[in-house]
Amino acid sequence: MRYLIYFLFFLVACNSGENYQNTSNLIDNNAQISVENNIFNFGEIIQGEKVTAQFTIKNTGSSDLIIVNVKTLCGCTAASWNKNPLTSGTEEVIEVTFNSENKIGKQEKTVSLLTNATPNTTILTIIGNVIVPEKN
Repeated sequence: MRYLIYFLFFLVACNSGENYQNTSNLIDNNAQISVENNIFNFGEIIQGEKVTAQFTIKNTGSSDLIIVNVKTLCGCTAASWNKNPLTSGTEEVIEVTFNSENKIGKQEKTVSLLTNATPNTTILTIIGNVIVPEKN
């Protein structure tokens, strides 16, 4: 019985990574991603304000470009994008919103695009400075 419990625990532990999307079988050397400008500087904003950056990406390859996932590293950053494949030569805008609530000083937030292009990860960056509002 003890071995059965260990075996079941082992199976659960091995399968716990299924939610991670493996893109190795999606990589297509004919899909290529190009970003017009991968850094957005929002300058200075007052703490509590939200700012949205628009990043234009283009499929410069000959195959469809698939954005598998967009990952943000912080709860203060959110991204929205079209989930449909980009055909060759088409452009798409990815919007990234930064919420400066409870943030102070220089900020640098990154967003990772996981695609079927080679390399399969493209980094977008938002930078700027959050200032605390003056109290009257």
